[in-house]
Amino acid sequence: MNLFWPSETQKPNEAPDGYYTSEDLPSANKAGQFLNQNIFHSCPRILEKKFGECLHNRTHLIKDLICSGNAGLGPIEIVHMSYSNKHDKEEFGEYFYVTGVEVSSPSVPVEFLKALRSNQRISKNISNDIISTYCCFNFFSNLDIRIRYDADGTFQTMAIDCNKETTDLTMTDKMWKETFVSSVIRAIITNTNPELKPPGLLECPFYVAKDTVSTCKMIIKLLCQFLPRSLDCGWDSTKSMQSTIVNNYLMYSLRSFIAITPGLVDFTVDYLKELTKNDPIHNLYYKMAMIIVLDHTQTKELEMITVLNKTLDPLLSLLNGLPSRNSDSAQLMNCISDLLNIQARFLLNREDYELASDVSNTSTQLALDCFESWYNLAKCHIKKEEYGKALFAINSMPHLRKSDKFLDTAYSKFLASNYYKKPLNGSRPHFDLTSTEFTNLCGTLRNWKEDELKQQTFGRIAMINETKVGYIKEIWDDIAVKLGPICGPQSVNLINYVSPQEVKNIKNINLIARNTIGKQLGWFSGRIYELLMEIVNKIGWNGLLNIRTEAFMMETEFHQNSINVTDENGHIPMETRKKRFCESWLDDLFLDLYEDLKLSKISLNNKDEKHSGLEWELLGLTMLRTWHWEDAVACLRTSIVARFDPVSCQHLLNVYLKPPDNLQEVTLLDTDTTISLLVKKISYDCRYYNYCQIFNLQLLGKLCNELGMHVLRNKIVVQPSVGDEIMIMIDTMLAWIGDLRHAKQS
Repeated sequence: MNLFWPSETQKPNEAPDGYYTSEDLPSANKAGQFLNQNIFHSCPRILEKKFGECLHNRTHLIKDLICSGNAGLGPIEIVHMSYSNKHDKEEFGEYFYVTGVEVSSPSVPVEFLKALRSNQRISKNISNDIISTYCCFNFFSNLDIRIRYDADGTFQTMAIDCNKETTDLTMTDKMWKETFVSSVIRAIITNTNPELKPPGLLECPFYVAKDTVSTCKMIIKLLCQFLPRSLDCGWDSTKSMQSTIVNNYLMYSLRSFIAITPGLVDFTVDYLKELTKNDPIHNLYYKMAMIIVLDHTQTKELEMITVLNKTLDPLLSLLNGLPSRNSDSAQLMNCISDLLNIQARFLLNREDYELASDVSNTSTQLALDCFESWYNLAKCHIKKEEYGKALFAINSMPHLRKSDKFLDTAYSKFLASNYYKKPLNGSRPHFDLTSTEFTNLCGTLRNWKEDELKQQTFGRIAMINETKVGYIKEIWDDIAVKLGPICGPQSVNLINYVSPQEVKNIKNINLIARNTIGKQLGWFSGRIYELLMEIVNKIGWNGLLNIRTEAFMMETEFHQNSINVTDENGHIPMETRKKRFCESWLDDLFLDLYEDLKLSKISLNNKDEKHSGLEWELLGLTMLRTWHWEDAVACLRTSIVARFDPVSCQHLLNVYLKPPDNLQEVTLLDTDTTISLLVKKISYDCRYYNYCQIFNLQLLGKLCNELGMHVLRNKIVVQPSVGDEIMIMIDTMLAWIGDLRHAKQS
């Protein structure tokens, strides 16, 4: 969102009635000044159990990730602060996670650490000799860059090779550039994926250039320049079996960044064209990125398909001469397959199902382990009402991981530390410090009263927020304290965030069973679910079962017929030979889908029944999975009426941002409701230090397109819960959108 960091303070001119005219709306720089200068007052604090253990654990985590062969994004940046208690003469440490600090040199991290120190008030029993350390992982070179800032104002930089455990490397300009790009990619990917976020994370703006447009252009240029090294960035193993030119974190982040800078699409495409001329050896990387950007924007189809065909045709001519069992050949075939998948999606959207089917078939032959190829092929068969063939295609798909290997490793280390304690809707004490530890914490946060600090401490993490940027009373002082930050692998629903008693009060045990963490649909399962639901939508559940019986040899059927598998002539009957065994994961999905459909039907038949807020949420999520869109929206809205629910809110806003394909003409959520929900979500995100809200910015952008910026702002201002604190954040976001619109027009 606000990926900039200006300096001067100046309050924007507001009209007497609280409405902005087109001349009054501030630039992003001016609107964000208060925010940017005051986030240092609002950093979380995680108190170490043993002094220095967070740096020690970080080193070992990086080593484990490198040894696993997929370091992925690497660990999130941290800031560690070393203190000394004068009375006990003992050292103790605090730290927090952070993203968004520009690290192309040591200067900005040092300024960041200096600002943290200057805004901190410590008690007399704490020594002034505070040592701060900023750590940032460079995943291109597998180095952890650590910048130490001492009390006397001096600093030193170390590049630690965690695998070899050496610190004698000298930082070069190339290594600094790698580190900066690593931090940008990590910030974008982390911000768009709540599962990656640990409690105690500060997501702050980038400090790059003098204005919004310059900052965005600089980030886009850097990401594009590093495209030839995109395979070194890691990838999400829940979406692809391996890293490809399309499936890697650099390409994911470029796509996400373009989504919030639509006014710079032409700039991005022009710069990629320039790179293809200046660096012809790697022109395939730049052309692929160009196609991805154009395809993602969905506004320049003709240009996209022209570039795609010009890129694809010469590659296809190389296929016959490719050496077998060669890594370069495999990567080229993956690249061709990715291009064919984009072409197939284009044809599907144009309803040319025959040609899309041929293209998808070719793609599967080139890359048997490519999920998108099989998905598109199954989609084509469904559109052609060839449901048996669709099930065969689904059954042939590579089974992708439910959770990313990198996330499993990183989060298991965090959970083992046991630093965070959920408040569970206020049902249990969540303060977990000894008296000595709390005295130390009070000493480093002197301006906080003890009872307030205890209330804001979750386990060993003090979730203080002094500046109240984004503050709404009903959010910050109530539900945010009761639920805490909704992040990590359990953030898919509120079962693990409310009181155990509230979960026990749910009468329908099957509703709980279908919504446990173990039963959650990962990205892969969710995509398959969509295909199965599309079939159910056309021929019903019984129709799907009949097709399944015709297509697959079920385990019970196999055991029953194993004795009499041959006919009287000793031959296996043709109908048996045509059948295939159903993959166990697909079998499980059939069972899950049946349970969801059954729960949905029971709920639809008992609409007058009363439920708790959690029940409404779980019912709404079940209805979403079974495509009962209007009932799902009604359930989720009721959940929010009972208690503001960040999970329900996210799903409702996602329905507005990306309406279901089969309901494009139906308005599931009106703009006034969307605005009300979005304002509350922005507030909740700010409470737990997210000042880089990419999802929320996309929503504001869509609302601006529909209503106009000034009508939208006026609608926000008149919301009953809106005050100056939340408008600081919203004005910054609106100014971001406005600045980039002007960039497009200029």
